[in-house]
Amino acid sequence: MKFPAPATFTPDSFATWPLRALADAMLADSRDTPDGVTVRPLIQSEGMRVLLAALPSGAVMKEHRTPRPLWVMPLRGALRFTVGTDCEQLDAQAGPAALSVGPGLAHEVTALSDAVFLLVLGAKHG
Repeated sequence: MKFPAPATFTPDSFATWPLRALADAMLADSRDTPDGVTVRPLIQSEGMRVLLAALPSGAVMKEHRTPRPLWVMPLRGALRFTVGTDCEQLDAQAGPAALSVGPGLAHEVTALSDAVFLLVLGAKHG
């Protein structure tokens, strides 16, 4: 499946994304990457980015940081976020839930099952 070009916000912006089909394609692609992680931009603007990420069960996004605040919402599967000694699980089957991570805060993401999630990143800090 061809992934759509990232949208930008303009006064006349209007866009839709076939998230289920994109999630299926990204999970298939993620199985062919060395770390099992696939991330694609949906929206890119000066103050915000929206990304779609896919990780097959057992894949880990090793500890990393971003200079942007981020908000995460699972669309499929279950994830574990680790920040220091704190862990939170998000499971799309359990119903709507989200979490946020402050700018610069080190965090790790583990897929507890095949997982697809939205990442919303705010403006860069510092």
